Amino acid sequence: MTTHILALEKDLFFSVKIRDTLRHHGIEVKTVRTLQAFELGLAVAGDEKPMLAIVNTAQVVANSKFTSDMPGLVKRMLNAQQDHARDDSPTG
Repeated sequence: MTTHILALEKDLFFSVKIRDTLRHHGIEVKTVRTLQAFELGLAVAGDEKPMLAIVNTAQVVANSKFTSDMPGLVKRMLNAQQDHARDDSPTG
């Protein structure tokens, strides 16, 4: 099963960097540049529904730091999301 991530990033060059870096780690990313496209991307159902959403983080962390830490950060967020889903399950 492919891991899908939705990223809201207005900077075209940085969105390509996000996509290419995570694709190298087996994670598919759809990048959008508008809030409307982001909302539509979150509303998708089924297997195409994103497991994680990334919103422009320029106020929080420098692009260079995000790029160097991106694979590990994304994997930690996905693991935390899966742990949370497991804890909320009726059998968890």
